[in-house]
Amino acid sequence: MFRLNLKIALRNLWRNKTSSVINIIGLAVGLSACLLLLLYVNYEMNFDRHFKDADKIYQVMTNFQDASGNITSTRTSPGNGIAMAIRSKIPEVDAITRIAGGNESLISNKENGFKKVDLFADPEILKIFNYEFIAGNPDFALNTPIT
Repeated sequence: MFRLNLKIALRNLWRNKTSSVINIIGLAVGLSACLLLLLYVNYEMNFDRHFKDADKIYQVMTNFQDASGNITSTRTSPGNGIAMAIRSKIPEVDAITRIAGGNESLISNKENGFKKVDLFADPEILKIFNYEFIAGNPDFALNTPIT
């Protein structure tokens, strides 16, 4: 039975070459688009899931609009006052941290030099992101300036 169906399908493909090629190309494009979409959704759903309580971690962003109301740009650091406003208006929030920076800094000694992107954060970042410490105490790690 299967052999007969395969023979008929191949015969129809050979008889209607143009429509068969169009159908096969359409099927390939559709499957490729579906696969790419599934890969993208999988990436987005699994991003930073290695942190404890990852489903409770959110990032506040600021959208800038032009005069007509269209969003022109988005900033990831909304400003210093937003953390205090969130803490006072939403008591359910467990921890808030601000992350700023993103500038390249030159780090060098007498022999070697390299550029690194610097970021600054509040001490509460260690309550939000559960990094394992090799040495030291995470409760006191960021309490003093320039640490």
